[in-house]
Amino acid sequence: RQEERIDFEESFAPVARPEAIWIFLAYAAHKNMVIYQMEVKTSFLNGLQISQSPRGIFINQSKYALESLQIYDFESCDPVDTSIVEKSKLDEDKEGKAVDPSHYCGMISTLLYLTAL
Repeated sequence: RQEERIDFEESFAPVARPEAIWIFLAYAAHKNMVIYQMEVKTSFLNGLQISQSPRGIFINQSKYALESLQIYDFESCDPVDTSIVEKSKLDEDKEGKAVDPSHYCGMISTLLYLTAL
């Protein structure tokens, strides 16, 4: 189930079923077509930079982390050692503005994921 603002637009990943690939290859072979496979040194998958070298496959998540922080305007925040700022008092919101629960949930999910890296 997808919810708006919670990885809604970024979560689509086109995936081909193996049967579809087999049918395509069989049809191409039947028509005597030439099929090329491209090898790439570096590719991006869902914001992850994946690079391949003779030593192995490496995954870099810095692009994903920066984009996630920019979505919620966190790039200007100062880093802290603990996730809770000690000895700070919360002020009452006199206007009582409603909080969008999906925006808040997406923000918390992003922060939890990034701190677990």
